[in-house]
Amino acid sequence: MVRTFSLGREDEREKPEQPDLFSSGNSVLSRPHGTEIKSSGINSFDTSAIATLKDAELIERLPISRMSECRDLCHEIQLRRLGDSAVPALRDLWRNFVGFGHDGPIMEQRYALETLSKTNSSMAREVLTEMSESVIPRALLPLVMRAIAAARASVSKKRVFEWMYDDRGGVRELAYKIAVFCLPPLSVSQIECGLMDPDLRVQRACRISIALMGDNRVKDALLAELGHNPKLAVILALIEILDDDIITHLRRCAIKHASFRAPIIDGLASDDSERAIRVSESLRNLL
Repeated sequence: MVRTFSLGREDEREKPEQPDLFSSGNSVLSRPHGTEIKSSGINSFDTSAIATLKDAELIERLPISRMSECRDLCHEIQLRRLGDSAVPALRDLWRNFVGFGHDGPIMEQRYALETLSKTNSSMAREVLTEMSESVIPRALLPLVMRAIAAARASVSKKRVFEWMYDDRGGVRELAYKIAVFCLPPLSVSQIECGLMDPDLRVQRACRISIALMGDNRVKDALLAELGHNPKLAVILALIEILDDDIITHLRRCAIKHASFRAPIIDGLASDDSERAIRVSESLRNLL
């Protein structure tokens, strides 16, 4: 069966409703308790002392911060690798602006998502999974999906299927990247329709996900991609369907492209075949 895709204009959007700022059930612009942080010793506009804050002060400050300091607070959280301890504050920061983003993400939303995606934390992934099941403004959806993909957060089949048939190629591409994180897992037959998508980016994302699921029918197309436009995602996908032919091509890629040597060596070394291990050891001499 041939599947069709609607490629509607992206500027044809429903006019967003004004969020109810006075509803007790709406968290828009709500501020958590404790807006006075006496221990911080800085005012709302002074970002020079952020690096001197203790971890607890930094986390407490984030949900009530102004945009002028929000970026620096999020950056500091990433630098300190605060992990799960910072996730509740990042979640509160996000919730403060629920209902916004219909015309494009606001900066606080960008900072919250970026930091959640870079926080190697199971709690951060749970928050992103929760976000995926909420009502997401059209203009905000790609940003949320990129954060989900970067964090490798799980998403429901229903949501991924919905995104696969979005009228925007970029959203469909992200949907196929996220497909490998579905719970319960998707099968190859459920995503292979992406190979017929009119957008080449979507086809590539679909091939990569199929390989990550262990299906080698996309091998030739991925090897062609490796030859003329090598990408880390393609390399990692090929490692999942490794055979002697792929080992040969990965060896050539590692010799030609220094930036890909480390992941290729690690991928080959993790395989249990004698040839893969031998090639990985020989490539280490190039590091």
